[in-house]
Amino acid sequence: MMRVRDLGPDPSPDALTNRLREIRSDVNRWQQWYADNSGPAVQEFSSLWEDDLLSQPYQCSHLIQHYLSVSTDSMDTLLSSTLLEAADGAFNLTTRPHGQLPLIRTALECASMATCLLGDGNQNSRITSRLSLAMEDIDRQARTQELGIKDLARTGRQSQASAADIREQKRRSRKAVLGVARSLNIPRRAVEAQMKMRDVVERAGHLSGEGREHFQFLWNVLAGASHGSRWASQSLLQYDITDDDPSADVVTVTSTLSPWVLVYLIDETHGLQRHAWERWEVRASPNST
Repeated sequence: MMRVRDLGPDPSPDALTNRLREIRSDVNRWQQWYADNSGPAVQEFSSLWEDDLLSQPYQCSHLIQHYLSVSTDSMDTLLSSTLLEAADGAFNLTTRPHGQLPLIRTALECASMATCLLGDGNQNSRITSRLSLAMEDIDRQARTQELGIKDLARTGRQSQASAADIREQKRRSRKAVLGVARSLNIPRRAVEAQMKMRDVVERAGHLSGEGREHFQFLWNVLAGASHGSRWASQSLLQYDITDDDPSADVVTVTSTLSPWVLVYLIDETHGLQRHAWERWEVRASPNST
């Protein structure tokens, strides 16, 4: 497969479309694995199986599958709006200035999380990351539930659970995670440390062999564009003057996302997805590390 980065500065529309069709072939296969549970399963005596035994009931493989599924489904949804087949069988590449970028961001973030959880040969690091994410889930869920109670009260309704119930459930849940950590001699401070996304994408770049800065750079731009930050849009979009009346105080411009930029971002994210899925296959196999 010829990556977009290797096509030169001005690839033809056909070259970009063909690359998207190759990517979609991979995504269709991964999506099918997810839909009918036909993908590579965790085998007994594999390193993922061992991670699951030690981290239960917070199995590493379950969360990795979740991240891979979210990443794959986001990419599938994106490609459905990007690569359109005409009645004559030809494929047309469609770009939007803003709406496609958050899907690429989600696909990249979740592929990065899966890559970090699949990790390297350090089992303690992998399990620490899994327990840290369990703690983060507990804290965020409790905060959201407490906000839900306040929101219901605002409209005169009452939640079945009280704030005290939520706090007690949070306490018990955190205690359970810390119990697993203690049994494995994992320090409490390591489990309570939050995994920041900028660190996750940086580590994913390192683990995938792309370098620490590569996905951090892409993520910074995609996150900015997803938040509507003007600097990110100006970095990604092409602006063309459509009305330049010398007598007017302003000019009218249109903004477009060039096909090359879109396919490049998709291709780089797909590369990390492919690494994560391949790493999953290896670590799900017996006698893996």
